Amino acid sequence: LGFSCTPRDEHLSLCVPLPGGRWNYTHKFMAFRVDGIVTVGGREFRFDPDTSFGTLDFTKMYALRHAIWKWVALSGRTKQGKVIGLNLVDPTPDAPISENSVWIDGQREQLVDVQIVVDGDSTVAPWSCTAESLDCTSTPVAHVEQHLDMPLVKHTLRHIVSTFSGRVRTKSGLVHDFENIPGIAEDFDNLW
Repeated sequence: LGFSCTPRDEHLSLCVPLPGGRWNYTHKFMAFRVDGIVTVGGREFRFDPDTSFGTLDFTKMYALRHAIWKWVALSGRTKQGKVIGLNLVDPTPDAPISENSVWIDGQREQLVDVQIVVDGDSTVAPWSCTAESLDCTSTPVAHVEQHLDMPLVKHTLRHIVSTFSGRVRTKSGLVHDFENIPGIAEDFDNLW
């Protein structure tokens, strides 16, 4: 597979301080064009860069002893034909810049007042994602889970493959509607 972006595309790299002298570094870009072929179980899947999109989320963290978050990443095309990528996390660390962002044709805008709410079991219930200029919901498709309950570590991780529909308004006032864009939702709870 090939992942491509242009020189004018805006990646996000930031290091956020966390309480107790801890920190979180992340590098993200949510609107790569993907080209290539993947074979799974003898079945071939072709990816066309005009209709196939991918995301990058690299994170290194000196985590809090109890870390909890919900995270959403998606990329695709809006109804208006623009390439869109979203990265959302809730709760958002208290910092001047957050990783909550929307990319429209590779240009990033920060999103504020992000809230991710799940009414029920996060693997089957829709996720509601809102921000000052965003409103979207998910439809879960499939999920994987990991659970650890040991004397020094308690860990629950759920990855829910979903489709997302909604709208986002950019600073210029343009509204971008999207429907059934594939993405991933993560429900994370770790205590060590």
